[in-house]
Amino acid sequence: VALRCTTADYLPVVGPVVAATAFEHTYQELRSRSKKILPSRAPAIDGLYVCASFGSRGLTAAALSAEIIASDFFNEPPPVPRYLRRAVSSVRFNFRRLIKG
Repeated sequence: VALRCTTADYLPVVGPVVAATAFEHTYQELRSRSKKILPSRAPAIDGLYVCASFGSRGLTAAALSAEIIASDFFNEPPPVPRYLRRAVSSVRFNFRRLIKG
């Protein structure tokens, strides 16, 4: 038996690890207004990043995921479009949980 780490939406998790309590406090307005645009970045733990849940696509996605983390770490423009960066963001499940309640 072989086991692979994957997510419910089959996309990897790439980016900074979020401070959960600070995240909920910062984005608490999304509970009542899910479409509200908040300009601040999600509060993250300094220097702690995650790059996981590749499933069977690890060989092809790991290099691009490492580039995403490196660009974020050095405050450079990401190597992928904004929609793709949001799709693999490490905070996407936090946003979904907060909006759905």
